[in-house]
Amino acid sequence: MQEEIERRLLAGESVEGFALADKRVWRRWSETAPDKLLEHFNKNEIYEESLKSPADVEKMVGKKLFKQKFAELVTRGVPGKKVVRKDSPEALPSAEEEFTALPPSAQSAE
Repeated sequence: MQEEIERRLLAGESVEGFALADKRVWRRWSETAPDKLLEHFNKNEIYEESLKSPADVEKMVGKKLFKQKFAELVTRGVPGKKVVRKDSPEALPSAEEEFTALPPSAQSAE
């Protein structure tokens, strides 16, 4: 049922009680990140059982330094949509809601 609701919403159809919201996109290290990070940290500082996440390293050094030295080492997942209840704060406005929110002059210009 969830897949059908998502399919309809992505096709622009209205499904009562449901809306689309943006998915959270997780950051991941690029393949070259470990070598670059080891130029700045000891191995035990950036590895647990696996390499620490970009968010964890950012907490270690601060946002500004992270952006300057390590941001190019981060890859991101593909953003997408997820289904949420229409009354959820994450819910995106439907096309109808966005259109009706336009001032009357903008609506008649199209």
